Order: sequence, then structure tokens, then C-alpha cells
Amino acid sequence: MNQSKQELKRDLVRVKEKLTHLNSDLTLYNQLFSDRENVQVLNSSGALVFHRFQQCLIDSIYMSISRLLDPAKTMGSKNLSFAHLASEFGLQDDTEVAEELALAITQYQDSKLKDYRNKVLSHNDHKTEKLDFYPFNTMLITELLHRFWKIVSLIEFKAGLVKETYTMSLEVIFTGDICGEALLCKLRERI
Repeated sequence: MNQSKQELKRDLVRVKEKLTHLNSDLTLYNQLFSDRENVQVLNSSGALVFHRFQQCLIDSIYMSISRLLDPAKTMGSKNLSFAHLASEFGLQDDTEVAEELALAITQYQDSKLKDYRNKVLSHNDHKTEKLDFYPFNTMLITELLHRFWKIVSLIEFKAGLVKETYTMSLEVIFTGDICGEALLCKLRERI
């Protein structure tokens, strides 16, 4: 452990916040774009705006996933990633944590998300005119998020921060007028 226990707990909280944001982004995406009728409402209200928003939301989700799966360090700088947490909590050799992390990385690489991150999001690869990665695979993202929460839960448990592992729900409940469904209702009223 190179960091103090307080710093490690802060890093853990930050990773959990990133996962919560991913959950929120996926919920918002599903509310707005997973239903053909909803997409028609959005297109009739501002096709370009909502298409760009959809693209930005997808790219943000992909980049967040990629960053969480980064190595513990890159070029001497620490990354806020699962590998960093495992390393700093002394769990890099723990079989369960290593297996879950390896499964997540394999799923990430096999899905071509890593290619999309490297060729489109992180670099302006000259050879890549357009790496088409649509339609958005919500099942893949859901599976990865479940695995991510399992990794966090295992790290917390193995580090002695919680008494038992836990499972997180991925569904985010937005209150009031701040969700995609509320926006769609308002747009339907105006059509």
C-alpha cells in the first residue's frame, strides 16, 4: 500500500461515483433511445440535437468503461482504475479479484470496445475513417456494469471495508423532472 488508508478510501469512493454515473448514463440512454417511438418523438423535436446527444452519451459510456479498466499506472502516473485499487489494497494477487478483473478485460477486448477507444475516442487514427460501433449494445454495457460492481464489492470485502459482498442494482431512479421520461412527456405535449 503506497497510499494512506484515507486516500485509498477516497479513490474507492471516486470509482463508485464513476460507476454510479455510468448507471445513470445507461438509464438515461435506455429511457430516451431504446424505444422506437421515443426516438421518433426526439427526432421530431430536434433530430440533430438528440442525435449528437446520443453519440456523446455513448462515447462517454465507452470512455468511462475504458478508463476503469486501465492498468494501475501508465507512464508512471496512477490511473483511477480497478487495477489501481487492487494494487493499492494489496489485492493484485487475490484469485477472486484477479479472475473478475480478467473476465471484465476479456469481455471488453472481445467486444471491440478497446479498439473503439484506441482508434476513435483516444486518438484520431488516420487509418480509421469510421469504426462503426452502433447500434449501442446495452446488454454488453449492462453485463460489464454488473461485473464492475462485483469487482468493487470484492475489493471492499477483501480489504475489510464491508462485512460481506453485495450486489448493486443498475436501475437509477431519477426524481421529478430530471429524467428522460419526463423530457419525452414534455416533448409529446408540444407535438
